[in-house]
Formats: sequence, structure tokens, C-alpha cells
Amino acid sequence: PDASQGRTRFTSADRRAIQYSNTEQHLLFLVRASRDAGRIDLSVFGAAFQRCGQVRWWETLQQVRNLQKEYAPLAGIQRNIYITALCRAVRVDPGKPAEKHRLQEVLRLAREAWSECPFDGGAGEDDAIGVNTTLRLCSIVNNVESLTWAEELWQLSGQSGCRTDITAMVYVTILEQHQLYAQVEALLSQGIDKNLWVPNVVALGSLINAAAELRDWRRANKLWRWLAKDVGMEVNYLTWSALAKAHALAGRPYGVLRVVAEARAEGCELEMELLEVAVQAQLFVAHSTLKPEDFEALRIGLEELKTKSAQATKWQQRTCGRLHAAAQQLARAPDTLNSRSVCVEHKSLRSVLAELPPRAAGTNYLPPPDNDDDDDDDDDEEEEKREDEGRSSAAAAGAAGADAAPSSSS
Repeated sequence: PDASQGRTRFTSADRRAIQYSNTEQHLLFLVRASRDAGRIDLSVFGAAFQRCGQVRWWETLQQVRNLQKEYAPLAGIQRNIYITALCRAVRVDPGKPAEKHRLQEVLRLAREAWSECPFDGGAGEDDAIGVNTTLRLCSIVNNVESLTWAEELWQLSGQSGCRTDITAMVYVTILEQHQLYAQVEALLSQGIDKNLWVPNVVALGSLINAAAELRDWRRANKLWRWLAKDVGMEVNYLTWSALAKAHALAGRPYGVLRVVAEARAEGCELEMELLEVAVQAQLFVAHSTLKPEDFEALRIGLEELKTKSAQATKWQQRTCGRLHAAAQQLARAPDTLNSRSVCVEHKSLRSVLAELPPRAAGTNYLPPPDNDDDDDDDDDEEEEKREDEGRSSAAAAGAAGADAAPSSSS
């Protein structure tokens, strides 16, 4: 087959076999066998790129890319599949941060793919998908170089006519990640007021999540008030989860519980991820106060979590078990647990509370929930002062709390 032909019927069996390969060695064997038998076109490499991305085979992905270079230059479809695979394979595990050495290479690899198959000068679908996929990669990398490239792609997509609503949604999230708030709000206003693009529930969730990763719960609340309440943008389980995450990472269990209560009041059914965050928050509160009513709320949350766990992933089931174990130990022997010991759910392990000096149970180390309505900027400033005072107290009492328990309950 002609190398310029991206997909032919002669290679369908090869593509299917590659998609079912279960080891890296087997995948490479299949690609080479297809090449050596003369049953090869770019779609075979596309199938191999896709499989490597699905199972996060980083080194094998680059080996397949080298084999493809020997055969023919990338076409638009295969370029996009390759960059999508880079987005996935940059992480060894979807629940963990990207690998540092992969992050250092990934933009160069994506740029090489674009150099091999540049814009065709028109408003083709392949270029639109390629821009959106590459912007997603820039969001994952999240550094100055990726921001610069994202800005270039945004301008180029406008000039070439391949800009879509998805382009705008990913790009505005990148601006949010880099705290370019004036540009974020201008772009959102254009979409809302001038109907140039339609911000939706995915955009809202991505923006809230970007604020959450920056530990900026005030920014998350501001975006929520504007887009969800004032504009009336649709919200769903994922957007509520992102808002709860913003408070969880900022070390604000009472804020998490308020978000969860509001989600319930709005009719949102709580799935495992949001329930885990809620139970973790209640575990922190019970540890801080040791009040019977907070233990009762924790018990109710754990029961609800248990009812959902049968359909949960193995990761979620393990987290559920650890939350139960920590709650039981807290009820039985609170003096054996400090504030770090009750960090169980994975977001709590990345939170401000995990970074502060450990505090003993019953010391009321959490800022009180009084006047915890963030709809007013003055309340935000007042709460920030309370949190700063709480952190100062935590630092002063850190040594005493550190002696209270080991660093992990598990």
C-alpha cells in the first residue's frame, strides 16, 4: 500500500491484533511482523500508538514512533493519536502526578510530531483535533514553555479557522492554571455575552479544578458564584467534586462539608469520589473536636460510603477500608492519632493539613465554621486571618502533637 494512504483494508487484522497485545514485547513484534510482511500502512502505527497510550507504555511508544519515522511521515490522524498517547503515557498511573523525566521530554516529542505533519493551511478537522489534543498536553505539563506554546496554538487556530468551543475551554483552563485571571474572565465573558463560544459544565469543572490545584479555594468560590450562580451554568457531580476538592486541598474540612451539604440540597447524588472527600473531612472534624455529634456524623458518612463501595473500584474500596480503620482507631484510642495520621483519602495526603505540623486529637486545631459563608469578601479576609492564626498555633504546638502518634494510621 501507498505510504500516503493512512488506512487500508489489508491491515485490519494487524490493527486488531495490536489492539489486543498485552505486553510491550508482543506489540513491537506485531508491528515489525506487519512491516516485514509488507502489510503496513500508517494506521498500523496509529493502532500501536493508541495501545501504548491506553496502557501507558512510554518507552515502547517512542520505539513505535521511531519505526514509523523509518516508514513514512505522520499524517494528521496519526499525529493526533500519537499526541493523545503522550497525554496518557506521561503518567505511569492515572491517579498519580506525571513522571518528571517524561514531562521534560513530552513537549519536544509533540513539537517534532507537528513539524513532521504541520498545519495544512485550512480549517481541517484533523488540525482542529490536533490543536485541542496538544492544548490538553500543555495543560498537563503546566509550565512556562507549555503556556507559550498554548498561546501560539490559540493564535494559530484562530488564523487557520480550526478553533472550536473545545479549543476555548482547554485554553481558558491553561490561563487559569497560570493565574492569568484577567484573560480568563475576558475570554469567558466573550463566550457568555457575545456567544463566540459556549462555556459548559466541562469548562466549569476544569476551571474549578485548576483553582483547586493552586490551593486557592477563594478563587474556586469566586468562579462558582459567577458561573454557576450568577450565569446559571449547568453543574453536575463532577463540578461539585471539583469544588469540594478545592476546599479539601486547602485544608478546609468545614468548607468541604458545606459544599457537600449544598450539593445534596441541589439534588446531586453523591458518588464514591465525593463521598470519600466528605467522610475524610468529617474524620478531620471528629479528630479536631472529639465531640459526640461529630463522631455520629462520621458514622453516618461511613455507612453511606459502605453502601456505595460494592460498585467501587479497587482503589476506592481500599480507601473506604482505610477510612473505616482510622475512624475505629480514633473512637477507640484518640491519643494514638495525630492530624497527619488521619490523612487517608488521596487528596488529603496532598492537602495543607498534611503539610502542617501534626496536631493532637481534641485540640480544636481546625478554624471554626462560624461566619464561614464565603459569599462576602470581608468574610473571606476574616477567615484567612483565622486560618493564619491557626497555622501559627500549629507550628508552635507541632512538637507536642508529633509525639502523640505515628505519621500514618495504615
